[in-house]
Amino acid sequence: MDDRISRHGGALTALRCKVALASAHLAYAAFLDMARTDRWRALEAKGAKPPPATLWLFEDHGRVSRTLGEDDAAEARRLMKALADGGIDFADVNHTLEDAGIEKFIKSFDSLLDVIASRRRALWAGLD
Repeated sequence: MDDRISRHGGALTALRCKVALASAHLAYAAFLDMARTDRWRALEAKGAKPPPATLWLFEDHGRVSRTLGEDDAAEARRLMKALADGGIDFADVNHTLEDAGIEKFIKSFDSLLDVIASRRRALWAGLD
């Protein structure tokens, strides 16, 4: 994101290092909106909870502090609008990052499969 902002320059440079936090504020606001729905309340009444893995990780090494709040979403929306008005498509940035992450996963998984195949061949060779 910061690379794209730098390439665009101008007034957008004030947004450098702020977009990720704005995105987190908006994700939290979306979570709060979802948690207020009748559908969520019905699921919660049946035992639904936010992802426990996240909570376990936080218990392991998290720190309690107020970093996201309901009031932060408005400023985050303004920042995202300024980004879009400046010609940067946040959805495209997310898509690019997602593609890069998938590609890294594929390479890592292929490497793992190569190691497994190599060890399998070695085991079979040892049995002969």
